[in-house]
Amino acid sequence: MLKLKMPLCRPILAVILFSSSQLFSQVSQFSAIDTNANQVLGTVAGDLDQDGMPDVVAYLLSQQIRIYTNLGSGTFSEADVIFSPAQILVLQDLDEDGDLDLVKASSSMTFSISWYPNQGNGLFDDPIILIDSLPIIRELHQQDMDFDGDIDLIMSATNELFWIENLGMGNFDPTHRVLIDHGVFFTHFVDVDNDEITDLVFSMGDEFGFDGGIYCAKRDSQGELDIAKVPTELSYLLAPYTKVGDVNGDGKIDIVSVAEGTPINYFLNTSEGFESPVNIEAASFPIEDRRPSRFSMFDFDRDGDDDLLAHYEIVASGEIVVDLFESNAGSFSLKESYRGLVFDRDVTVADLNQDEALDLVFSSFVGDYIGWTGLPTSSTTRVEIENVPRLQFSPNPVGANVQISSKSEHHSWDQIRIYDNAGQIFGRYSISSKSIIDVSHLPAGVYYAKATLNDRLQSYGKFVKL
Repeated sequence: MLKLKMPLCRPILAVILFSSSQLFSQVSQFSAIDTNANQVLGTVAGDLDQDGMPDVVAYLLSQQIRIYTNLGSGTFSEADVIFSPAQILVLQDLDEDGDLDLVKASSSMTFSISWYPNQGNGLFDDPIILIDSLPIIRELHQQDMDFDGDIDLIMSATNELFWIENLGMGNFDPTHRVLIDHGVFFTHFVDVDNDEITDLVFSMGDEFGFDGGIYCAKRDSQGELDIAKVPTELSYLLAPYTKVGDVNGDGKIDIVSVAEGTPINYFLNTSEGFESPVNIEAASFPIEDRRPSRFSMFDFDRDGDDDLLAHYEIVASGEIVVDLFESNAGSFSLKESYRGLVFDRDVTVADLNQDEALDLVFSSFVGDYIGWTGLPTSSTTRVEIENVPRLQFSPNPVGANVQISSKSEHHSWDQIRIYDNAGQIFGRYSISSKSIIDVSHLPAGVYYAKATLNDRLQSYGKFVKL
């Protein structure tokens, strides 16, 4: 496979402007990963060379996939370049050999899905086409759809949501297994009802003759879907942009949404179902002043509730502003604001410098820029975490079952929560100390676990899933 080393541009100082409030008086520095990344479409992060540090991968409109190897302390190598188009790129261990492979959706006349097997050291074999002659693919997801222990691929196309089965060792059956027989948007695979079976959340607009809104499709043990619309009095000509997360830290997955002309709001998940939407006041601005364009949900302070990172366009100037809002049991407050570059791509979240705090990878399509910065660490939650005992995992790395215990002699807890590097929660387990958890369903990667008692943090730690 043809690869080329691209020279890494020197780090630059990207000034972030803050309000005059004491919280935002500091100036933060972005560490540049690449200042000549021509028309970035997106970035992902994961440990490609199995050295315990997440690397960064970017895919560009110029038909390049650029791989930046993490050298430690948040520094990165020059880019290894794979000359290949990619409209969507994800990382997943498709052949179950313990390392992350590249999986991409790309198009010429039609779309195809292909993957690059990882040789185990961050170098990749030539691509293998899994399925081609597809309509436009909007999203590419990874889940075990048939409960057989390996990861299948789900695609959101213009006319259907379907999946193809992983037969094991990177071999796939290209047969379309249709989940929903029309086009849907912003699909999420999460356990809505805490039955340990992954459900679906998606949205549609009125423009195609459907009842526009947000939908929840609960799956049973046979994979059958029970689809219901999330109640709201709002009308949606266009499909609302949605993300999912635990807004108030109650252990249930909530929905956060924004639509044309509306503020950012959330639908709280209760035992009776989803409640009517509630505006996130701190993140709501007059629509004539600034328009929300995209956002992310992740638990940046690891206190059990998901925080909000929102992108806005300032109407008068066209400037892009990214605001980080911290959630305190569903009450949001502005934590930090990022300006200075046109951050028009989704933000990737990972612990790049291995300090056990999450970092943000920003990228710009129009600015040809990729860089990262650390998150605020002054919250009381962070101080609390630094002073609690660490969890122990045996074995670590783990393939299937892991025993979790604490280094402290005096410990007890009633729940374990598992997060990935991006702060996305992957599971909650109501268990006691020295318990064994089956994590065989988790994709390969680095995970964090938090042990709590009556929702208070007791212990935490990190493990590697093979």
